[in-house]
Amino acid sequence: MDKVFGRRLKELREEKDMKQSDLAKILECSSSAIGMYEQGRRYVDLDGLKKIAEYFDVSADYLIGRTDIKKFEDFPPEVKRVANLFSSIEKSKADSLEKLIRELLKKINKEKDMTILISSHILSELSELATTYGIISNGKLIEEITAKQLSEKCRQYIDLKVDDTARAVILLERELGISDYEVLEDSNIKVFSNLDNVGEVNSLLSRSGIIVESISVKGENLEEYFMNKVGGVLNA
Repeated sequence: MDKVFGRRLKELREEKDMKQSDLAKILECSSSAIGMYEQGRRYVDLDGLKKIAEYFDVSADYLIGRTDIKKFEDFPPEVKRVANLFSSIEKSKADSLEKLIRELLKKINKEKDMTILISSHILSELSELATTYGIISNGKLIEEITAKQLSEKCRQYIDLKVDDTARAVILLERELGISDYEVLEDSNIKVFSNLDNVGEVNSLLSRSGIIVESISVKGENLEEYFMNKVGGVLNA
């Protein structure tokens, strides 16, 4: 990506008859940084990529080499039709349009092999569409994570701390049919099923002579994970 990006950045700069120092002033960075971008010796961050794309009026996908399409007017007709429709849509039709747009974006991503960048704080909407998340705080990308990885991190589970994990997992498997679990250090077990049967799990282990030091349901939802990452708080 870095070599393609560097070559295209240089081409766009030279098309405007700009010096590296001219572009550096616009992007608020040093001339040496521009030089290293163009030589493929330095990666641009997400904020810098956005600034460059906006200044040269090209897509981020074009800059990083995922497509040869530079501008909106060059995009497929179906993309332009939806964009024009969205600008004049009535509020009453917004819900059906949202579904249409989601399906269209998925289709374009799959058929055109095109990366689509979406900026939003509505994580419930993103979860229906995104395959990779970039979490930004104070203008900096602090984490990039796939949808699968995020789903695993936000997964709900029963957090167990017992005095004998070996016996405990045997009982969970044999008596309750639990197979989706993870044994951790410090006598902890994560059980990813039977979340509505915490009392039954606790009762089984206690009756069998296993000391249950603690038991509770844990796990973050998408909003909690995001806010914990950026150091914010959820609205009450």
